[in-house]
Amino acid sequence: MYYAEAISYLYSLQKYGIKLGLQNIEWICALLDNPETALNTVHIAGTNGKGTTAKAMQSIFSASGYKTGLFISPHMVRFNERITIDGTEISENDVVNLTGEILEALKERPDIQPTFFEFVTAMAFLYYRNMGCDWAVLETGMGGRFDSTNVVTPAVSIITTIGEDHKQFLGNTIEEIAFEKAGIIKTGVPLIVLSQQPEALAVIKNVCKDSPIYLYGEDFSTDAVKCTPEGTIFNYHGKSAIDGLFIPVVGAHQAANVSSAVRAWELIRESGKICGSEELLRSSLKQMKWHGRCELKIIDGIHFLFDGAHNTEALTMLSETICRVYLKSGNPDSSYERIILVFAAMSDKDWRRMVNEIVPAADEVIFTTLSYDRAEKPESLLSEVQRKFTDKSFHITATVAKALKKAAALYRPGTLIVVAGSFYLLGEAKEILGEKSVLRSLSESV
Repeated sequence: MYYAEAISYLYSLQKYGIKLGLQNIEWICALLDNPETALNTVHIAGTNGKGTTAKAMQSIFSASGYKTGLFISPHMVRFNERITIDGTEISENDVVNLTGEILEALKERPDIQPTFFEFVTAMAFLYYRNMGCDWAVLETGMGGRFDSTNVVTPAVSIITTIGEDHKQFLGNTIEEIAFEKAGIIKTGVPLIVLSQQPEALAVIKNVCKDSPIYLYGEDFSTDAVKCTPEGTIFNYHGKSAIDGLFIPVVGAHQAANVSSAVRAWELIRESGKICGSEELLRSSLKQMKWHGRCELKIIDGIHFLFDGAHNTEALTMLSETICRVYLKSGNPDSSYERIILVFAAMSDKDWRRMVNEIVPAADEVIFTTLSYDRAEKPESLLSEVQRKFTDKSFHITATVAKALKKAAALYRPGTLIVVAGSFYLLGEAKEILGEKSVLRSLSESV
């Protein structure tokens, strides 16, 4: 099998859509001699912040000398982004070999029709076992209770902030969504929970009756948070007090996300499963690199900020970060005085609320569309805000390439071009701007 054939097979699994349930993944793992049982794991669910938390956890483990796998979704540009070890993406050869190995195992059960996410989850488990990983940090694709990653019994579970997203699969109320996320809770396994709406927290506490629970704001917290375009500095208070932690990820909310990883590190260290010092923790967080989260890049002299915010809550936080950190009016040390926003969204998202949250942070807005059936039309995005924000300049384009070209034409020194609204948009924009793309069309598939 060649790499193109493996990728073609993964593409073909789209026809099975999204199936919430554990039966398939349990069967597949059994055929592979249950690779997930060979791994020490940390399991993370939530609507916003789980990716940053997972990346921080991996950075801490790796810097402490433990070979650590990180499984995330979605990817932006390359399929390989989903499965990494100590920050290195899975190779094309390994994708080919693992695809072949799993397909060979599936011959014993031709009745199993795995979805894309089920197959890739099994691939990650198998890869991490084969490569002798000490730890695997696993981010749920969607929900938690029936997510394919939920076949592990982790050392620690983490639930980041829960919002209203993926309603068509998880439920129409915050309580219903929280119940699905809380499905990762395991009896006796410590649970770390970030700030939640009261309704969500009540559901989590009800599910977590037989497990120790650690709540942000009560059992651990952050303070003295300072954000700059280079990163975020904060003090951590948990089992111990650690002042002046720095992460090269921007946003006050990111300090809270990373603090949950620090609390997990403390708990696992107390259990004797890992070793590590405070200085090692500091060093590991300084080295943390996380793409698509306020990712500042200068390309051909033009300043871009790429952010994967693709729901209302995430765009609210991005808007606040732009105004407080990147704009000179909110941060005198910044050099940016003007924001050009390139925005696109999927039609099954709450795009009306999304666009109303982010547009106030911009001076000029370019609405565009994506090369997917689910993409919302730029004319619809424009009609939602044009009459509300008369102080803004609006443009629409038929493609992302034309949107980037328009933004470049409007660019002048002191400008920051913000690209946000969908991981599809980030993937397409990055590919246009020069990054190698592999399986980008599955970039929002769980």
